[in-house]
Amino acid sequence: MNRKYQMTVRTENDLRFLNQIVTALACRNATIDRLTLDRSPGGECNYTIGMEAEDQCIDALTRQIEKKIGVLKVSAREERNMNRNNSNL
Repeated sequence: MNRKYQMTVRTENDLRFLNQIVTALACRNATIDRLTLDRSPGGECNYTIGMEAEDQCIDALTRQIEKKIGVLKVSAREERNMNRNNSNL
């Protein structure tokens, strides 16, 4: 079953990681909903990726991206819909 996840990836300041990350997601059939890139003054890039994927896919993606040289940190969490009870308003 597909669920919505948010993955954050911190890398060295090199935009080639964007291509590697998107390719890894595409190979695992993860649907990217949104992608945000922030550059820090300290020379790092922070990617925030909203996606829809299967549960076992997220674990495999996290491990795969962590192994890439230049990746400093990877984390993923399931997104919770905070407004699902607001449909009656």
